Amino acid sequence: MQLVDRTLNALVVLSRYPEGISVNELSGIMGLPASTTHRVLNSLKENNFVIQDEKSKMYRLSYKVLTLTDNMNRNNMLVAHAHQKMMDLSEKIRRTIVLAVREGDKMVYADVINYGNEVFVLNKGHSVPVFRSSTGRAAAAFLPENELENVIRATDFSTGNRFVNDEESFRRVLEQVRACGYAVIDEELQSGVQGVSVPLPDGEGRVIAALAFATYKKERAPQQEDIDELKKCAEQITASLS
Repeated sequence: MQLVDRTLNALVVLSRYPEGISVNELSGIMGLPASTTHRVLNSLKENNFVIQDEKSKMYRLSYKVLTLTDNMNRNNMLVAHAHQKMMDLSEKIRRTIVLAVREGDKMVYADVINYGNEVFVLNKGHSVPVFRSSTGRAAAAFLPENELENVIRATDFSTGNRFVNDEESFRRVLEQVRACGYAVIDEELQSGVQGVSVPLPDGEGRVIAALAFATYKKERAPQQEDIDELKKCAEQITASLS
């Protein structure tokens, strides 16, 4: 926890010095030995949040920091466009609706409309592995090749199940998703629960998220008309983003 506090403090201080700051100056402001400050900076540098000028040796924030707020703004805009449409869909097909965005090899629930009669509850902010979730498979299937390869390289398939547990089985599933246009999981994340997901592209055709419904299959297994309504809702959200 101490290391996290020091790292966050270093980011705050660096944000005040856009032209850069030396290790000694930063250590003086933070009240830490120069050696400790240097370790913090090295960690930030290795993760591309800080860059060091080769000549002056000064440290400053990299543009990667800006992507954090950019992603937050983008996701907030996406939720604003999707929320009411998700509520309408939930009432129409009587199922829980999930909007998930990809962060590396995880899918994060950006918005959730829990249907009142379901026996399970999903929460905003929850994350699931791309390769094990219907939202992840729906999003990954339509990624540019280089992005998909990055996801696969970052994936720990040892946490898989009998359906998908290695790169080969994951690629087979993605081929199936591309063929039918949606992804399905059957009790892979939660006992008794099925999920169906479709990719959610922006106005330029880039897949930026996935839209899904989840249901307790013993009571109401997914029907084709539900999947059609899910696709229609995703198309409406995409149209509103154009």
